[in-house]
Amino acid sequence: MTRKFAFICILVALGAAPLSAQGFGLSAKASTTGVGADAAIRLVPRINLRAGVGLIPIEPTITFSDIDYTIAFPTPQVLAMLDLFLGGAFRLSGGLLAKTEDFEIVGELAEGRDVLIGDRTYAAADVGSLTGSVTTNDIAPYVGLGFGNHAAQGVGLVIDLGVALQGSPGVDLAADGPISGDPGFRQDLERERSRAEDDLGAFFRAYPVVSLGLKFGVGGP
Repeated sequence: MTRKFAFICILVALGAAPLSAQGFGLSAKASTTGVGADAAIRLVPRINLRAGVGLIPIEPTITFSDIDYTIAFPTPQVLAMLDLFLGGAFRLSGGLLAKTEDFEIVGELAEGRDVLIGDRTYAAADVGSLTGSVTTNDIAPYVGLGFGNHAAQGVGLVIDLGVALQGSPGVDLAADGPISGDPGFRQDLERERSRAEDDLGAFFRAYPVVSLGLKFGVGGP
């Protein structure tokens, strides 16, 4: 669904551009929603329609409950919005961020060491691997500020600073070690899952969107 959404948004921008002499532009970007591209058209003198797609090829490490986790971001992520220019190249943006996958997490437990799970300490070999997912809304409202006009003629920098309101996250967490079926361990793992959900809540509830790109615009001033 996300790929179709991105394709339709970009087709709308590409198809509308020849019908309007007001401006059309493309940009390449590096963003917290991924490395990708945007397409934009000027609807009226102070409003642009913009849509883009981002792919995140890396898996950064985050720490919560004293355990290091690698996190795989959903790919692709699609952002579609309207840009309202407040004066010059400064703009207010509002739209939607869409994805079709959850965030996947994998806990990194050092061999031969103990790890605190819930309220008790366990040997890493007994716990095995910790894997899970972070679930947020597939479509989230986005609001942000930015600088740069994608649809203005010529080459230039474009910057976005905003937030996508993805709702309260849900965390699933599982272990595959020898004690994974032990009732006491399962209770501790549930406590660990609940704490992880609390730790990650603020970040995923209001997901920061930071983007820097280079645009090329045609057909407008």
